[in-house]
Amino acid sequence: MQIRICLKSRKPEDGSRASQAANDPTPSHPERKCCEPTRRRSFRGPRSVSGRYTLTGTVAGRESIWTLAEGENVLGRGHDCEVQLRDPSVSRRHALVRVEGERIEFEDLRSRNGSWKNGDPLEGVEPLRAGDRIQLGDIVLTLGDANGEGRQAPPRSDLMTTRLRWEEVGSGSEEVRESGAFLDAVIEAAQFMVLPTALEEILPSLLDLVASVVPTDRILLLLWHEEDGELELVASRPPVAKSEPLPLSQTLVDEVLRNRDSVLVVDAPNDPQFAQAKSIAALNLQSAMAAPLFDNEQVIGLIYAHDEGAAHRFDRKELRVFTMLANLIAIKITNARLLEQHREKLRLEHEMAAAGMIQRRILPGRIPEIPGYAVASRLVPCRETGGDFYDVRVLPGGKILLAVGDVSGKGSGAALLTSLTLSAIRVLAAQEIELDVLGARLNEHVFEASGPTTYVTLWLGILDPASHRLVYLNAGHNPPQLLTDGSDVTLLTRTGLPIGMLEEGTFGIAEVTLPSHGLLCVYTDGLVEARRDEDLFGEERLQESFSRNAADILNETIDAVFGEVEAFQEDDVAEDDCTLLLVRRLG
Repeated sequence: MQIRICLKSRKPEDGSRASQAANDPTPSHPERKCCEPTRRRSFRGPRSVSGRYTLTGTVAGRESIWTLAEGENVLGRGHDCEVQLRDPSVSRRHALVRVEGERIEFEDLRSRNGSWKNGDPLEGVEPLRAGDRIQLGDIVLTLGDANGEGRQAPPRSDLMTTRLRWEEVGSGSEEVRESGAFLDAVIEAAQFMVLPTALEEILPSLLDLVASVVPTDRILLLLWHEEDGELELVASRPPVAKSEPLPLSQTLVDEVLRNRDSVLVVDAPNDPQFAQAKSIAALNLQSAMAAPLFDNEQVIGLIYAHDEGAAHRFDRKELRVFTMLANLIAIKITNARLLEQHREKLRLEHEMAAAGMIQRRILPGRIPEIPGYAVASRLVPCRETGGDFYDVRVLPGGKILLAVGDVSGKGSGAALLTSLTLSAIRVLAAQEIELDVLGARLNEHVFEASGPTTYVTLWLGILDPASHRLVYLNAGHNPPQLLTDGSDVTLLTRTGLPIGMLEEGTFGIAEVTLPSHGLLCVYTDGLVEARRDEDLFGEERLQESFSRNAADILNETIDAVFGEVEAFQEDDVAEDDCTLLLVRRLG
């Protein structure tokens, strides 16, 4: 079951912040500017504030009040801080409150978990007034003055929003490992890691694994959809019907997507950051948490859990366990995807090999003997299957069918149309109808069987070995070159549009007599479009190669021409099939 949800936040183009942090020892935050060198700016403080100021809050279950002195007051866990906050979520020197008369400024000091003012991430240096709430890690403090203005009852610690950055996950690992349920889950997860199971089969089991460690009313697993970059619900516990609204806090999801941190809301209806969210009220949500699915390289989605009753509220330890399990789940999902990609690759390779074998069998197995003529050919596909084809066939009346074509596109689709086109040419040519009629019927056949952007360039000739008369049509194909003993070259130019390009096509025909010892060279565009950087081999180089290598033994000519093309390309890989058909009149 998959349900698409449209979120404001879309998949980041440059990967997750967690993956960047793995290579950057300096903690960073995409939304907070506090980790960057701050620029001093002009400040206008509130005019009504005067006297000495206080900070009030609860730390380690105790309500405390700190008086702020004139000048700089450092807030942090360190013993040398003016406002000492003994909490693991607070950095040693976390933030600074500067008091200068009636002016008060608040600044983060490159802390691990960042700082907030009235629920918003702190950006640079911000002014404060009495009644403002500042948050350092999990600790919330309220600014008041000596006259009591702004003094409020200290915020309860169980209402605080907790954020856990990926770099912090390992710092509490000993505490987490003491949980027997977590160890059992890790052992079970390890079994999942080695089993070659399809992704859709393991998703419910992964959610059961999380529920066995973190009791919760609801778990949702969402992955980035690769095509449009939006989140897609791929698994839920309990199941969510397609017609049912998605039971999750959009506000909490947005927080995780924006900051790439795990987030815990202990008491959502009373938390100032989430209380006004419509999704919180609609779900009757009490406690919720979400963690990014980080596979050690990138964030591939998120996992979300919430409780609807007040009997159980998530805590920081459960958030840490939840985040660790999210990492294991992300790795398993990525491995399962890689396994599926590998299996799909093997399946496609098998199909392409089968299609290539069929395509090779439909080409002429050997060139028929033609009195007074020597004929040689070569087709070099750039892939297992290709769109080039050729044919040399003796017709019932003794004339010779010569054909070279190129189907637009590559892969199995082009290979199928190649087989269809060549088979149709043979059936129609055996009827010994005029070439222009043959071209029109073939065009109708190909147009009906192919897509709107698919067509076939085709050179088709009927040679009378007795009179040396060659009647041909050229449907949008590269003009073949007819070389005489001298340096003269005659181009057999186009007589119509490619086959299948239009529903109704008309194809003119032309005629030429092959001179004594004349050499007819019919080829596909893979030879002239062979590339070295931005330079193409081109028609002129190919003509010179034909003239220079026009040996009596045609296979030697083909070897020489292909050798020059390959030498021109140097290390560049061929991007198209190459086909060459040579016909020489001997007498």
